[in-house]
Amino acid sequence: MPDGPLRCYNGAMSQPAGISQNLSEDNLRELNAARAALRKLRRAAWLSKGDGWTMIIFAVLTFVGGLGSWSGVIMGVFFAFTGWIELRGSAQLRRLDPDGARRLGFNQITCGCGLGVYAIWQLCDELMGHGLTSAVMAQVGGMAATNTTAVAGLVHECVVALYVSLLLIAIFGSGLLAIYYFTREIYVRAYLAETPTWIIHLQQAGVVI
Repeated sequence: MPDGPLRCYNGAMSQPAGISQNLSEDNLRELNAARAALRKLRRAAWLSKGDGWTMIIFAVLTFVGGLGSWSGVIMGVFFAFTGWIELRGSAQLRRLDPDGARRLGFNQITCGCGLGVYAIWQLCDELMGHGLTSAVMAQVGGMAATNTTAVAGLVHECVVALYVSLLLIAIFGSGLLAIYYFTREIYVRAYLAETPTWIIHLQQAGVVI
């Protein structure tokens, strides 16, 4: 086993002075195989990290924009919570913890359910005449009746399209991401089982290979 840390710079394998003589060709082959096997896990970790921060930004915007609406405040808190869970799962995945992939999968299901319920709720409000269209049209005062009707129809169509899109994202977007993250658990376990122990120890010590 090599007795010094290994790092990857600019996509090439390198090591501090005095270490190269301790690495056999078998060691280098094992390192290259480990790096190749890590690509899918690194991609998932970066995706979940970006997704987590996106949720938190969306949560802040939803919370601030919904201060006059209890549903907006609830959704803001909800997305802040799911964003925090997403970042925790991403950190676990980077530490090669199989539970991180499972956490990310369940978090996507939770996020999808919450977003779906919100979209359906808003659609029902809109179709019953108490939704966003009525709020927008309440701000329109000086238009002629014909113009008001035309604008109301256009706004209604846009609002319905918006919440239908959110519902589709909740079902297919979160659903596919959940499946993706659940399958990453298989890759983590396979990596831990197939990668030499000395490489795992280096990674757990914070060394980037």
